[in-house]
Amino acid sequence: MNQTDTLYKLIIELLDDIRSRDASSCVLTELFSDPEVFHLFESSITLPLEELEFQYEKMAHKQFKAGVPYSQYTNLIYLFSTEFINKAAVILDDSKLIQQINEIRNAVINSTARGYLLEMMSDDIPSLNNQINEHVAVEHTNEHLYWMKKIIFDIEKNVEEPTVELDVIKCNFGTWLETNEINQYFSPSEVTEIHTAHNNIHKSAKSLYYNLNLKSYHHVLLDYLFLSRISVNLVSRLNINITHQVLSEQVETDPLTKLKNRHTLDKSLEKLFVDNRKNDFCIAMLDIDHFKKINDTYGHQSGDAVLIDLAKILNTNVRSSDTVFRYGGEEFLIIFNNCNFDKALDICEKLRQKIESYTFEEPLQAYQITASFGLAFPNKEINHPNLLIQSADSKLYEAKNSGRNRVVS
Repeated sequence: MNQTDTLYKLIIELLDDIRSRDASSCVLTELFSDPEVFHLFESSITLPLEELEFQYEKMAHKQFKAGVPYSQYTNLIYLFSTEFINKAAVILDDSKLIQQINEIRNAVINSTARGYLLEMMSDDIPSLNNQINEHVAVEHTNEHLYWMKKIIFDIEKNVEEPTVELDVIKCNFGTWLETNEINQYFSPSEVTEIHTAHNNIHKSAKSLYYNLNLKSYHHVLLDYLFLSRISVNLVSRLNINITHQVLSEQVETDPLTKLKNRHTLDKSLEKLFVDNRKNDFCIAMLDIDHFKKINDTYGHQSGDAVLIDLAKILNTNVRSSDTVFRYGGEEFLIIFNNCNFDKALDICEKLRQKIESYTFEEPLQAYQITASFGLAFPNKEINHPNLLIQSADSKLYEAKNSGRNRVVS
C-alpha cells in the first residue's frame, strides 16, 4: 500500500470514528450527516490545491446559508485536521509529507474563512445602505459606514492598495474630531471613548489590509468582524446621541435667530419658580420700535436681517448666566439670573444703547433702529410665570406709550 492509499484509509477511519462519537460529547459530528461534507473531507488529500480551495470556499457558502456558525464549522475542521496530522505523524516517518498535509490544512482553513467572509459581506451591504440613508445629524458620523462598503469591495477584488484613508487623523471623521465640535454632544469621558474607538477602527483596518495582501483570509475575517462591529457601534452611538440633541435643539430653538424659543422659555420660568428663586432673577421684555414700518418699507428679508442682528447684539452683551429668548415676532425676552434691580436696569440700559448705536447693513444703514424695554421682578403678588410675563409686558407697553426707546421698570 503506497502513502496516498495509507492516508486515504486513515481519513476514512477518522471520519467513521468522529461520526460514531456520542453527540452529547461532540456536537460537531452532526455536520457529517451531510454526505457532501463527508465526501469533501474524504477527498481532501487527493484534490489539487486550487480545486481544494475552490471546493472548501463553495462549501463555506453552503454552510453559511444553512445557518451553521463559522466557529462551529471551523472547529470541525480543526478537530479533524489535528487528529489526522497527529495519527499520520505516527504512521508515516516522512516530515516532508506531514508538512504538505499541514499546508493543505491551512489552505482549507483559509478558503473556508474566505467563503464565510464573502457571504457575511454580502449580507452586510443592505444593512450598511439602510444605515447610511438614515437621518444623520452630522455628515461625518457616517464616514466609517462608507468605509465598510469600500473595504467590502476591496476584499472582493483583493486590492493591493486600500481605497480608504488609513491615517486616523487624515480621514474625514478624524479631521472633524480635531475641530472639537464633538465636545458639544458628549462629555469629556465619552469623547475619550470615541477617540479610542476611532483609533481601534484604523488599527483594525490596517491589520485587515496587511492580511489581505498576505491572502490570510482567516485573519482578514477576524479583522473584518471586529472592524464591522466597532464601526457600526460608533456610528450608531454618534447618530443616536447627536440626532437626539439636534432634534431637541430644533424643538427648543428659533430657526431664524437661533435663540431659545417660547417653548423653552415657559419651561425655564416654571423651573425658576419651582426652585423658589423668586428673589434671584428677573425678566425683561423688549420690542423693536416701528418694526412693521421696516417690513413694509424695506421688505421682510430686511426685517429678518434686523431680527438676526438684534439677537446677536443681545446674546453678546448679556452675562453668561443670562438667557435670551425670541418671544415672538419682533419681541424678545431676557432672563437675568442672580440679578438685583439696579444690575438688571443697568444691563437693559446698555442693551438699549447698543441697539440705538448699531449700524445695520444696507438698505437700513442710514435707518436708526431702537427698542423699548419692560423690566419685571417676581414678588408675593407676582408668583407665577404668566403673571411675571404680564408684568413685563405691561411695563413694555408703558415704555412704548411714553415715547419708545427707553427702559421702564
